[in-house]
Amino acid sequence: MKHATRSTVSLQRPHVRLVERTSCQSCGAPTPAHPDAPSRPRFRELSADYAEPAVQTAADQVLRACAADLDLPSDVRVRWFVPESETFRKIRERYGNVATPWMTFEAEEPLMGKVEPAAHAELWVRADLSPEEVAATVAHEARHSWQFKRYFEGSRTFALPRGAEAPHVEEDADDYASRHVRRPHLAERSDS
Repeated sequence: MKHATRSTVSLQRPHVRLVERTSCQSCGAPTPAHPDAPSRPRFRELSADYAEPAVQTAADQVLRACAADLDLPSDVRVRWFVPESETFRKIRERYGNVATPWMTFEAEEPLMGKVEPAAHAELWVRADLSPEEVAATVAHEARHSWQFKRYFEGSRTFALPRGAEAPHVEEDADDYASRHVRRPHLAERSDS
């Protein structure tokens, strides 16, 4: 029997700790330990040294403009990621995280960028995108950073749930990105 998964995100205050738990919708078993859990694509961090110069330039320019416009923290930065290759997967599985200094994470495809609520000064952006896609993704994720910043400062204008549970959060980020970066197919994006 195939199990559909459900993610639950909760925020615990005052220590602001994000807790994410994924469980099977049918039986409620945690999916990481569940034998029938569907596998999700894995991504790994990429050093900024390996991102294409044109992509880095696009990200830097848009990030500076968005940070000023949205009053983001001065330490806001882009961290790069790419899909994890079979070689890197084997290294990680064989030697563990001690031998692999890069961060890895699982996520649904297509993933172009992400921001974690508890670390909203870090915009994760996929490094294998075109400069135009990177620019739109940085603007989109910068808006998410702003949303989370407002949430943690006490203005409950935006809810933390993502995706279908909070479409207004994605719509707001898409609208912001489309106003700051001209890209006609921005509405086709599907990420956090």
